[in-house]
Order: sequence, then C-alpha cells, then structure tokens
Amino acid sequence: MEIKTLRTKNNVKKVREAKGLSREQLADQILVSKQMIKSVERGVFLPSIRAALQIAEVLEVDVNELFSLEEGE
Repeated sequence: MEIKTLRTKNNVKKVREAKGLSREQLADQILVSKQMIKSVERGVFLPSIRAALQIAEVLEVDVNELFSLEEGE
C-alpha cells in the first residue's frame, strides 16, 4: 500500500490582496499579529481551525477557498 503525502496549499495572500486589505488590517480584525498573517501566507505556520474560519469570515469566502490539501512528493 502506497502512502500519499499531502501538503497544505493556501490562497490567503491572493484573496486578501484581491479584497484590498493589508496584512495589518486583516490581523486587527481577527485579533492576531501581522507576523502571524505573514507566516500563514508564506506557509510557515498553519492557523488553528478557529483562526482559519475567522480569516475566511473577514475575507468573505469559504474556508475551502483559502486552504486545501494537495498531493505532494
């Protein structure tokens, strides 16, 4: 049985910029640091479920539009 590796893909930066929000504005609305938003956008940090849902709510998109799993190597 082959085990597939999954990696997380996120579109937070793309959607945030399309909505015209800065990292700081998004961070302020969900009560986190600007650095946390930057780390999420770069894929360095995975947000909690709660934070992911809050980001989606502020950006007015479904959380699945922001975060997904894809097959990796």
